[in-house]
Amino acid sequence: MELRRMETHDLPAVMAILHQAQAYFKAQGIDQWQDGYPDEATLLQDIQNGTAYVAEQDKMIAGCATVAFTPDENYTTMVSGQWLTDRPYAMIHRIAVDEQLKGQGIAGWILAQAEQMCSQRGVLSIKIDTHQDNASMRRLLEKHNYQLCGVIQLHRDLSLRVAYEKRLEE
Repeated sequence: MELRRMETHDLPAVMAILHQAQAYFKAQGIDQWQDGYPDEATLLQDIQNGTAYVAEQDKMIAGCATVAFTPDENYTTMVSGQWLTDRPYAMIHRIAVDEQLKGQGIAGWILAQAEQMCSQRGVLSIKIDTHQDNASMRRLLEKHNYQLCGVIQLHRDLSLRVAYEKRLEE
């Protein structure tokens, strides 16, 4: 498995994975990603910013994520709770895995790769948020030692998200 930067030719495969995730959320009664987000324009911006990644296995895209090292305006203030640290951080967004490959540890592997990217940059914190009802993502984060810090409000649609942070070893 390899984590590499997403390229524009990857968009059809990545959009298919994101559409699978949207359908899964809808079937589970979770209103995350039910408004057309994330869309191709969002991914193109991530590609342009150099923050979009794909997990590639046997020349097939198994999953995707955005990993950025710039502050997220949504993380500036919390509706409730408090971040573990106020140090520079990486953030992970839009993590998804091909539905036929779920249960193989790919999402956890992507988190581990993001941690390695942080280590290479001397960044000691990762922040991530998800929908309150997204139990599978919440379990994944807790399994990988992310701590629930509180609730944030997204600027794009004013929806609430539970926010997690993981402190990395110095």
